Amino acid sequence: MYLYPDHLAGDAAALPQTCGVYLFHGDSDAHPLYIGKSINIRRRVQSHLRNPREARLLAATRRISHIETVGEIGALLSLIHI
Repeated sequence: MYLYPDHLAGDAAALPQTCGVYLFHGDSDAHPLYIGKSINIRRRVQSHLRNPREARLLAATRRISHIETVGEIGALLSLIHI
């Protein structure tokens, strides 16, 4: 049975509904566990949280951060600098 990762609910709720890049961080901030981009950061991250196939990744995630960008091209360019 899949359990929604409660420890990330606060981070997900605080994310903006704008375009940008989001990062899942584990115990070390040196290297993110996962980096994604979306035109609606909050909606996309919430879809990760509801996906049972990503349970192992989410269990290892300690926090979620984001970088807001202007449009999808801005998000793609931000990925170069991460």
